[in-house]
Amino acid sequence: MNNVDFVSPIPGYRLVETFEYYDFPILFSCIDLTERLYLAMCAEELESGYRWLLCPMSENRLNVVRAGKLSLRNAFVRSETGYAYEYLDTFDINNRRWQIVMADSIPEEDLPGAEAALDLGQTGLPTKDQGPTVVSVQTRRDVLDIALLARETHTQEIEAEILGTFLVRFQLFAYALAYKDGGKRGKIPREIRTNNAFSVAGNFHAASFGIRLESNALADIFNKTSTREVISTVFSLMTAGDDRDTLDQIVANISARAVMRYGFLLSTLKDARMSLVAEWGSPDGHHLKVSLNSNQISNIINILGEAGDESVETIHVEGELVAIDVKRNSFKLNSFDGELYTGILSEDLEGYVFEVPKHVEATIIEILMINSVTKEERSVYELAAVKLLN
Repeated sequence: MNNVDFVSPIPGYRLVETFEYYDFPILFSCIDLTERLYLAMCAEELESGYRWLLCPMSENRLNVVRAGKLSLRNAFVRSETGYAYEYLDTFDINNRRWQIVMADSIPEEDLPGAEAALDLGQTGLPTKDQGPTVVSVQTRRDVLDIALLARETHTQEIEAEILGTFLVRFQLFAYALAYKDGGKRGKIPREIRTNNAFSVAGNFHAASFGIRLESNALADIFNKTSTREVISTVFSLMTAGDDRDTLDQIVANISARAVMRYGFLLSTLKDARMSLVAEWGSPDGHHLKVSLNSNQISNIINILGEAGDESVETIHVEGELVAIDVKRNSFKLNSFDGELYTGILSEDLEGYVFEVPKHVEATIIEILMINSVTKEERSVYELAAVKLLN
């Protein structure tokens, strides 16, 4: 059922999908502030308000319920957790209360009939048949499941531009974390990019939109991949949330470039009004899960500080100076590690006599220009000085 105009009747819970509606949603799935999923049902209408039952539920379990393979009654009495929550929503806010009820103690009169079931088929996206840790052990790659959850709606779609920007910025963030010896700017060596690259391995239903990433690198004989340290740092940052003291301690041990990239990544979510749930499985069986809500994301960005519109850094590159065009005021240099630098000549080099091709140590000024609206980046290189290598 379309949920665009529906609001969850339970405070603090965001509606995901409405299954039955009578003046307001009376049977629906919803998510709490920690992104935990529930099946909610109005158990009783009272003169003073309403009494609700909420059953904690995994995504796979909810998909089974939606498809009618598990009755609504058994969804509650055979709860995965063994319990449910009862919420008394009275018109007098002072009398509202929550309590835990054991699944096998829920009164029969509160439950749907034995034959009551949904028949909605599978969700638009598949649920995860296997968790990231199981897949990681099988494939010997690090596996990341990332759910992107919109604030107002919980459709299983996402704008291509938002998803593309998020994936690019996540990958650049990973590169920056891996390049510990680098400054804010300068090209990241090809080897580091190769060893810390991720591929999209699929998507899944996660109350909104879920994407699965796998490391390109395989585990070694100790079941560790080259991306493990990077992912561990990512999860440490996200686990710290908006706790300033903890966040400052972690940030102090990573590069300024990585801090900047983390801010850009979170800005993508903030601008799209999205929250995030991430889950990691590693080949050695390690497993972590973390979530960031929209308030935390905004607070973290404020703590990290907004990046400026332009930043300048001087880098030193050894390589072959292959071309100089004095008329166009441009240069081309191939570094010894395989990177190509092209850009303009500094005014300080006016009148300098170049010989090409030559092996040189080049002093290059990199100007990183950031669009203040889109946060897109563009690097401009200026050749400031050259020194011939023997």
